Amino acid sequence: MRLLEKGPDPKGCRELRCKGNGVGNTAGCGALLLVSPRDVKSFVSHDYGGGSDTNYYFVCPVCHAETYVSYSTFSSCR
Repeated sequence: MRLLEKGPDPKGCRELRCKGNGVGNTAGCGALLLVSPRDVKSFVSHDYGGGSDTNYYFVCPVCHAETYVSYSTFSSCR
């Protein structure tokens, strides 16, 4: 038997690349990582007009750089 196409992971994991330039503005190492929703962290930033945005990111286990991800990356898994 041969695998023709990998189906969605039941735990909601995604293959994502470490790009860095997130919260610490550190360049990433380019590692391809299997990231689950529980690996994603968030913080809220506020602007001068009183609005706020929630930012999502994961920390690379290789170089410790933080890479931003969009909410929709894992929204189908929740």
